[in-house]
Amino acid sequence: MIDAADDQVLKSINFFPEQIKDSLEKSLKLSLPKEYQQIKNIVACGMGGSRFPHYIIKELFKEEIKIPYLINDDYNLPGFVDSNTLVILSSYSGMTEEVLTTGQKAYEKKAKIIGISTGGELKKFINKINASGYFFDPVYNPSGQPRIGFGYLIGGILGILLNLEVLNYQKNEVIPAINNIDIKKIENDAEQMAKKIFNKYPYGRIKKPSGTKKNCHFYLLFFQTIFFISPKKIFNY
Repeated sequence: MIDAADDQVLKSINFFPEQIKDSLEKSLKLSLPKEYQQIKNIVACGMGGSRFPHYIIKELFKEEIKIPYLINDDYNLPGFVDSNTLVILSSYSGMTEEVLTTGQKAYEKKAKIIGISTGGELKKFINKINASGYFFDPVYNPSGQPRIGFGYLIGGILGILLNLEVLNYQKNEVIPAINNIDIKKIENDAEQMAKKIFNKYPYGRIKKPSGTKKNCHFYLLFFQTIFFISPKKIFNY
């Protein structure tokens, strides 16, 4: 039986395309400093569900991202971070300790900084240092659970990269691709998968990851086990 909390979770899942579209459209309108377009590398800081969106963007657009893109899940920053680095601080809640710590270190290294969050301490930090940020109101995540609202981070990150022209992809091609996400199809696939794995115990070994879009370990694990859908069906490549 589905209770009220479960119903909110289902609504959040169904709102996944809206999460991406809402954040993408708004982040594309951000007024970013011109010097941000001179960056030579990107370091994305995030933990847990706020880190996954960077993997999705990095792998989906591996051939289109023009500069090095490192994902950092630590209290420390790579030694190469300097004024030519864009540090993206990602924290759905805005309260992630590691992200706040690396944010301070990025500021000390004079890196370019952008924050993505619903607010919290991260928003206070961004305002304090007069940096740029995209702070969203998660109206399309009624469950309130960050792990089901990461569409906001995907859209926000994508919008920022397009805004800075470090992603060799046409802005007008993105929204139609997102519109191709068929939640009903995902739900049906998930239901069929649930019937097949009922009363079974998972066992196996993950093979060495492949760097290709077709066989990327992250897609296999993330899209197929969480959404039961291939990203090919979303972005039509």
